[in-house]
Amino acid sequence: SNIESQISIIPGNTYVVSVGGGGVGGNGTTGAYPTNGSTSSVGTVTSIGGGRGGSGGGTDIAYDGGSGGGCANQSTGVIGQGTAGQGYAGGRGYQPGPGNNYVAGGGGGAGAVGQTITSGSVAGAGGIGVASSITGSSTYYAGGGGGGGYNDGSSVTPTRGLGGTGGGGN
Repeated sequence: SNIESQISIIPGNTYVVSVGGGGVGGNGTTGAYPTNGSTSSVGTVTSIGGGRGGSGGGTDIAYDGGSGGGCANQSTGVIGQGTAGQGYAGGRGYQPGPGNNYVAGGGGGAGAVGQTITSGSVAGAGGIGVASSITGSSTYYAGGGGGGGYNDGSSVTPTRGLGGTGGGGN
């Protein structure tokens, strides 16, 4: 995805900067749903927060955002889409064993889609972020979150996916 449009900073002027928080992961044990990330802005440039991942089980719908969330079910899950110029879609998950076990696809990053999983018991990695030298050295920002997993007690134990380079959560 392209980095947001540039703005001209004039010395001595005041600019409003708002840094949105990251989304919170869900918890299958407690039934807590994940949340979307919050919007960030610098002056007139606004970046939408990332979309939350799907919850697996019956209704596996990931949300759209600056980058989209990953879903858990390969065939019936709905991935979250990214926003043009900001980020990419999440990936699809997989059910690796008997019962209701699953591993989710990774969340999209600013630089690439989240990983889709078609076999195995390791969840998808988050998409890579985008490098910026705004601080004086090249650093990646806006990596997608790694997919999670659910174990219903069967013999296959899922492993969470790694976050994408640029701050994506594991």
